[in-house]
Amino acid sequence: MPRPASVSGQNRAMSLKVEELKLVGERLHYKRLTGTGPEEGWISLKVSGKELVVRKDEDDTPPEDVGGPGDAAGAVETDAALKSKLEADSKAKKDEGALLLYCMKYKVLGFPLDKPKLRILCFHNAGSAESIYTGPGTPFISWIKESKQIELLAFDYPGRDKLLKATKHTSTETLAPDLLAVAHEKLTDGVPYLVWGHSVGTWVGFEFLMLCRKVGIPMPLAAFFVTFPAPHYPEAKRPWRRNARLSDSQFQEEVKAWDKEHFGGAAKVVFEESWKDTWEPMMRADFKLFDEYKFRHAGAPKFDFPLHCWWCEGEHFIKPEMVQAWKDWTAGPFDYQELKGAGHLTAFYKPDLKKAYFTKVTDLMKNYAGLHRCHASGHADGAAMKDFGSIRLLATGELTGQRYGETPYKLYESTDGLTREQREQAPYFFVWLHGMDNGPIAPKNLQTMQARLQRRVIFMAPQSPTAKNELRFDWGCCYYKTQNKNQLGYVFGSLHQEFLRDFSQQIGFLASLFQAERTLVMGYSMGGFGAFQVGGFSPATFDAVVSVAGYGLGTLEEGEGTPQPEARERFEQFLDQVATRLSDVPVVLALHAQKDGMSSFTDVSAIIDKVKESSQQQGKNNVVELYQVPDGKADSDKKGKKQHRRGHHYFNYTLLDGSSEDFFWANLRRFLAKAERRGELSTVTVQSRRLPWSGRGAGGMPSCPKCEPEAAQDEEIEPEFELEPDEEEEQAGTWTKEEEEDPEQIPRWSKLEDDPEQEKTGELEEMPEEQLEEELQADFKQLVDQGLGRSTRRSCCHLRLIVTQWMLRSGYNLHMIFFADMTGLRHASRPRVERRDVVVSGPSVALATLGASRLREDNNAEPDVSSLFQTARPLSRTWEELMDVFWGWFEEGRQVGLAVRMVRRFLQDRDSEEYHQ
Repeated sequence: MPRPASVSGQNRAMSLKVEELKLVGERLHYKRLTGTGPEEGWISLKVSGKELVVRKDEDDTPPEDVGGPGDAAGAVETDAALKSKLEADSKAKKDEGALLLYCMKYKVLGFPLDKPKLRILCFHNAGSAESIYTGPGTPFISWIKESKQIELLAFDYPGRDKLLKATKHTSTETLAPDLLAVAHEKLTDGVPYLVWGHSVGTWVGFEFLMLCRKVGIPMPLAAFFVTFPAPHYPEAKRPWRRNARLSDSQFQEEVKAWDKEHFGGAAKVVFEESWKDTWEPMMRADFKLFDEYKFRHAGAPKFDFPLHCWWCEGEHFIKPEMVQAWKDWTAGPFDYQELKGAGHLTAFYKPDLKKAYFTKVTDLMKNYAGLHRCHASGHADGAAMKDFGSIRLLATGELTGQRYGETPYKLYESTDGLTREQREQAPYFFVWLHGMDNGPIAPKNLQTMQARLQRRVIFMAPQSPTAKNELRFDWGCCYYKTQNKNQLGYVFGSLHQEFLRDFSQQIGFLASLFQAERTLVMGYSMGGFGAFQVGGFSPATFDAVVSVAGYGLGTLEEGEGTPQPEARERFEQFLDQVATRLSDVPVVLALHAQKDGMSSFTDVSAIIDKVKESSQQQGKNNVVELYQVPDGKADSDKKGKKQHRRGHHYFNYTLLDGSSEDFFWANLRRFLAKAERRGELSTVTVQSRRLPWSGRGAGGMPSCPKCEPEAAQDEEIEPEFELEPDEEEEQAGTWTKEEEEDPEQIPRWSKLEDDPEQEKTGELEEMPEEQLEEELQADFKQLVDQGLGRSTRRSCCHLRLIVTQWMLRSGYNLHMIFFADMTGLRHASRPRVERRDVVVSGPSVALATLGASRLREDNNAEPDVSSLFQTARPLSRTWEELMDVFWGWFEEGRQVGLAVRMVRRFLQDRDSEEYHQ
């Protein structure tokens, strides 16, 4: 029976109150409560346009504002009885295979994964389904499919899709536990997760998380709650009408009011034939989720994770302040943004708006991928995570890319020696880069550096990328084994744009997430080299770059098998690439010993001089200094096994010992205090100085296998420095050009022979970068405009032949790109240029098998472009999306594919022209 409701019927003859039994269109089935007349019957709501009955709430007094969350995040006691019931419900759901009913695209998308790194839970809006998240062709789904490390749980609420016959929920108090019982197993396996809710999906997601907290399930890394009021927003201020009191026509008007553009367009079909049987029952139930929502969490602790809460510019009911009220629910970062041009539903259903919306969400979610929060309150076995004195592990993460190896990192918070007031200040975000042959830095050493800074510090301690595709990495410098034989006094290679881009973006994201006042990068030896690299690549990210015992690409030094003048030329290129851009960093410091026999003092001096020169030319007031380590301290670190004393061991003197205070730290503190403030890195709003994922007091957390407590290191810490190669390796031979071009060492797809004459044929024309990009995009756009999308797999062969000059020693750098017009060189019997038509035979790619002259003779007529795509089928995608698909198709290692991948890299890096050759 429907929920009783008071109704007043008023005319000249009578006045009475009735209870609603059933509402069918404009006819009310009632039961009389007061007054005179039939005990039960039917009555029309309106006659001749005039209302005969007016629905009223049982209590006409507006509800009071019950208040919001508590003042801070804190402990939540586990409800043992509720937990036991949930576990029983979860087992029953698992036995009946409910996951595949509630998340119908779970298997279609290739899940479950063996070892997912991230899981995303999605809660849809009223009257919708999981398909708004899982529809193909979006940046969100493309990212999930390409990564093969992300699992998606996009829920259907009962009453649709595979749950069509299930009883519909009309309250979040029943829907949230139902969904949690389905997802319970996926939330207790240690995989970190994110939550994304749109419209009423935000309240479903909120109640879902409140229930998780009550039963001891870990909280997410972050939540995305889009375009709906905060749950504690006063009920009396809700601008919509309750649907239960509305007639059929009134309810249709109410539905349309949520997004008139959407329901006035393609969605108007909702109100046609299927309205009564399908849409009205589902929408009536879904609308009750927010119509009759009762907030019951006044005074509850805040969440400790970031909230991303956005507002759609085209909203009718929802106002910005309603969405901004979500900030009350987090003690960490709060991110409020506006989706320009988007309506409440057009954000999902208009392709251009959906692409912009999903791109924004996906770009942020990528930053969370690989992160794994650590819970300080303990695990299921009761073992608390150990702090290392005043430093503790907050989270672990991993940076991954298609063209560089795994780059794991850890995030620590250190507050050693600070007062309570100092601990509440905005932290410094400090990136520490290790040297060669060093493992992760000891937390105790990080704690010492934090104490020297006299600030609360969030440390990011990554490890240099592992090798991939035969490339080795010294942070952002990539090279082949044959390029750096035994590290004989120099480093060859090239700067890896993709890694440096991803790395600097992640640093910027985490710094803003932790509301950092300053961002620093510092490293020792190879780490000092890495600090120069990432600081020069993205100077806007950093307030300070510090290189200790570092170096650069190439060298000015003579001897030790160093190939000159090649090494000098490469070093000068490095100066132009990196040093000039470092002048945009407020503080650039180098600590170096003149006696250092492994990292050239001359090279580092040249880098600092170049930064100073560039800074002065631009009239900047930056701090650029070189601190010279005394000769007597150049080998002052404790001697390790197989360690040679060559002036490269001053880690303790410069960074840890008491001597480091006057030598370095006092100056760094002063420089940072006076340096120009950097601009805001993001739209994240500072709500408090509390860290995200602090985990304090969130009781009853299950085991966290990826963040087991590290053993406390009370013993003497082995100093971190770069070890020298063994003498036998050092004497293995000197670098020669023949060794580098050893065909057994060079990757198959890189083998090119020199043929200077081939460049003089006149058949290939050099093209500037800007024209290259325009030509590429024009070709793709032409294909899509012609409805020939699926043929773009060979489009570079169809309309243009891309050819490259590939220099072995330069690693991933693209030196030259040529274009050859192929549209007039095609034989009628073979309208496509195939792989056999392209042969790699020199520093350029040339036409083969079918000579250009014979092709012209056999195909004198005007080229029929349409014949080149005779097997094409139309594809309904934008040409920008198709370009992304095309790039993905050429990951197959073919020669033409190699050329296209180089073009892709070239275009991606066009914003950093200083790195181009």
